[in-house]
Amino acid sequence: MTTHSVRLASFDGIRETALELGVDPEPVFRRNGLPVATDANPDARVPYIALINTLNTLADITSTPHFGLLVARRQPLTTMGLLGAVAAEAPTVGQAISDIGDHLKVHINGARAICEVEKEIATWRIAVDLEGAPDLKQKHLLSVGLGFNILRQLLGPGWLPSRVQFDHAQPEDVRPYKQFFRCPVLFGQEFSCLCFPHEVLQRGNAEKNVSDYGQLKSALAISQQLLEGGFADLFHSTIREAIEMGTLSLENVAAALDISPRTLHRRLREELGTNFREASDKIRIQLGMKYIRNTTLPLSDISGILGYSELAAFSRAFKRKVGCSPRQWRASA
Repeated sequence: MTTHSVRLASFDGIRETALELGVDPEPVFRRNGLPVATDANPDARVPYIALINTLNTLADITSTPHFGLLVARRQPLTTMGLLGAVAAEAPTVGQAISDIGDHLKVHINGARAICEVEKEIATWRIAVDLEGAPDLKQKHLLSVGLGFNILRQLLGPGWLPSRVQFDHAQPEDVRPYKQFFRCPVLFGQEFSCLCFPHEVLQRGNAEKNVSDYGQLKSALAISQQLLEGGFADLFHSTIREAIEMGTLSLENVAAALDISPRTLHRRLREELGTNFREASDKIRIQLGMKYIRNTTLPLSDISGILGYSELAAFSRAFKRKVGCSPRQWRASA
């Protein structure tokens, strides 16, 4: 099982595309342990494999072999959050591509953005590093489509690549590809990528704000440091996000931390002196206290948010940790 993770914003456009094709995506989202609410935190992290499985499943259900391309229509540079903001303010296209390569982990952990130049042609691609050899066709369609959107945002809506390459076999209907990219599209290649003249990398934009770029890049560096920060803080924040998203499990938390479940068990024992159940129960009660104190939500709703099967289970757990019932604690808070 893969231990890599992605920002929830990576799923932008998937729901809308499925609905446009007449399919309710929510059962697929639930099956992959993803939040149903559309207003979930875009910076929350979920297992990378969930993105791939969601794309593949919806491509099959909708009978749309180019489903990933349709999703890419709805993913501009802003989908990448702070990383996208840095790229948008970079002084040159090459610097934007370099920044994405250096900090892609902030958006997608488990892939590498690679830009190479050979015989005056630059290629830009995303290499996915996952265990188990999952079907990456739809992910490649989405990644190359997003890269196309990024370069057109940086270079202007009239820009087109020299060609686009995909590693999968040529589909029966290539019209969606030609309509999207409006340039030669090759199939059965070594890897999926965008190809363009290398001088494009040197193109700049006089309207870019050097001061904004520096400030944004500093913030991005901090964001990456936090992502790679102390284990205790990362674990606690990940547990909180998982609880509030309704995706709490050992496997999901381990994936978000980019470690295996076995390693998570070991580090909890050695570094924090606890185990997964005890730690997650403690944080659930802390979140419960926050909701009880700061909201007027019914206790039954709070217990549901925290993942308890019924209010009685929440009340018992709360009393064990706090010494009184949630109702009593609310009255005294």
